[in-house]
Amino acid sequence: MNDGLPTVYFNDLGRDFTCYFFEADTTPPDRIGKLMVFYRLWKEAWKEDRIPAWSDFKFEDFIGWHTYMSVMDIGGTPEDYKRNLIVGEAFAQCFGRKTLYEAIKSGNPPEKDISIQGYEKYLSLMHKKHICVCEGTATDTKGEIRKFKWIDLPLSDDGEDVSHIITAIQYED
Repeated sequence: MNDGLPTVYFNDLGRDFTCYFFEADTTPPDRIGKLMVFYRLWKEAWKEDRIPAWSDFKFEDFIGWHTYMSVMDIGGTPEDYKRNLIVGEAFAQCFGRKTLYEAIKSGNPPEKDISIQGYEKYLSLMHKKHICVCEGTATDTKGEIRKFKWIDLPLSDDGEDVSHIITAIQYED
């Protein structure tokens, strides 16, 4: 699914996730379903060959996505502090309101070492301006465990370094 880029596996809250990475200028495969609409919103905000900044978007751009999205400030390097700026209700149902980074740094990290290693690899690839499409399972708003996908898209305040990640989730029917 990812044209030779690494695939990253990690575990969060006892759930296993598989993350496929793509170059930022590559269109992800059609099998991402409705997430392609979210991807196109992001792609339309590009200016020449520069990935968009969070400030390039308006609240209205995401009508229909608000509950299913998050925006995370990831700092300038993989080691910088990470914090969620926006967390939609359906997104929070899947992941909570804190970042995995906050859980690791709080002294209450995930149970498996692969989670920390996988998350560090994920951050490293996101800081290199990659798109990430992930698959896994999560509890939906009705309390049922369902398969879902999400897409992580890089944002850059200065046009060079990735400063934020914008994410949307979609449950499979």
